[in-house]
Amino acid sequence: MANIQVVVPDTASPGDAISIHGSGFGTTPGHVEIRVPSGMNSVNLVVTSWSDTRIEGTVPASDTNTGLGEVVVVTVNQTSVFTVT
Repeated sequence: MANIQVVVPDTASPGDAISIHGSGFGTTPGHVEIRVPSGMNSVNLVVTSWSDTRIEGTVPASDTNTGLGEVVVVTVNQTSVFTVT
């Protein structure tokens, strides 16, 4: 089961790098959706690295939102949601 333990940094803007630390992500890349706190707008993280314990990526430069609300990791077998506070 995928378990998100921490997202670094806890706020991000377009073009910023994000690291997601946890366990059970698997070795087959899925995708990461970032939902902004001001509503249901979301973008897909541009994933640059994926392992069973860490996912790294960049917020798309075309994103017009700032901040992180929820980070949703979708693996081959499941979906895991982490609320950034």
